[in-house]
Amino acid sequence: MTGLGRRTCGRFWALILSVVALGLASSASGALAFPYTLLDFPGATLTEANGINSSGAIVGDYWDGAGTSHGFLWLPGKNGGFRTIDFPGATWTVAAGISDSGRIVGWYFDEAGLEHGFQLDGNVYTTIDFPGAAGGTAPSGISGKRSVGAYALSDSTGSAGFLWDGQSFTTIDVPGSTSTAAFGIDSPGRIVGAYADGTEVHGFLLKGSSFTTIDVPGAAGTAAFGISNPGGIVGLYVKAADSLGISHGFFTPDARTTPTTIDACGVPASANGIAEGTGGDHNDHDWRDWQGHDRYGRDRHDWHDWHEWNGGRIHVRIVGSCTESGKTYGFLLLVPRTGNGGDHDDDHGH
Repeated sequence: MTGLGRRTCGRFWALILSVVALGLASSASGALAFPYTLLDFPGATLTEANGINSSGAIVGDYWDGAGTSHGFLWLPGKNGGFRTIDFPGATWTVAAGISDSGRIVGWYFDEAGLEHGFQLDGNVYTTIDFPGAAGGTAPSGISGKRSVGAYALSDSTGSAGFLWDGQSFTTIDVPGSTSTAAFGIDSPGRIVGAYADGTEVHGFLLKGSSFTTIDVPGAAGTAAFGISNPGGIVGLYVKAADSLGISHGFFTPDARTTPTTIDACGVPASANGIAEGTGGDHNDHDWRDWQGHDRYGRDRHDWHDWHEWNGGRIHVRIVGSCTESGKTYGFLLLVPRTGNGGDHDDDHGH
């Protein structure tokens, strides 16, 4: 499968992706035609946007001229822009998800080539390793203090998903699957991801203890990467008739609606993260310190500017990666949402 970006950086992701086979013709509804902004880290050969929070902060990864991956944080506003994230001593870093309070999760490789997860809270890094996972641990999504991702017990075994609450792990396995990976989580605790059944790759939504399969109709493979609090879901799919396995992004307002294609600047493409809101909660005291700045050192009024730029309206913000003239860029796409959303729960976890 081509163009899956940071979602396949871990060695065990190949165990899921290798089972995608040719099948019927794909029939996702037409491409989503809304304006988008390309994100291109200065001097990078590749940039991918992986996660976004309700205040518009974006995390992702970029490759430098030597082909080494670094994480990044991108902030809106006149004092915003790109900031590099490198786990101390790591040879490779990917920033994958960001919570509304600014906590960031991702993964890194150490000098021995071993893969570990991490959380960045302010300036403090914490390593996240699933017990006994010699094949690697890779957190991909975060909401509040809860993170989700995948782990592999060895390089030769399939992966399993996990939920980490900051202290303990819970394994996530789709019944009957050969590999499972959890990629995104929202405030009510719904989780999206992908699983392999030995023949194809399918997306899934986990709500409580109930799994719902997410498949783009007729696609050879589907993976769900992000979920917003009202229930919007993004991910990628591969057209079954495409022998190259080139990926396309998709968006659906809920797990029941036929997905719409999002390719932004071109394929291969992937829709990796989604957030909905008006630009931040100005009463979120965990986000700002006593000096009147946010946790990244920017003046508070920048967030007000971001809110005003959005016109105070609720939007669906989607981030991902796309390809133009042979180069991979991150993108930010803004979609006005009508109504209250697709599958909203009132039970917000923390």
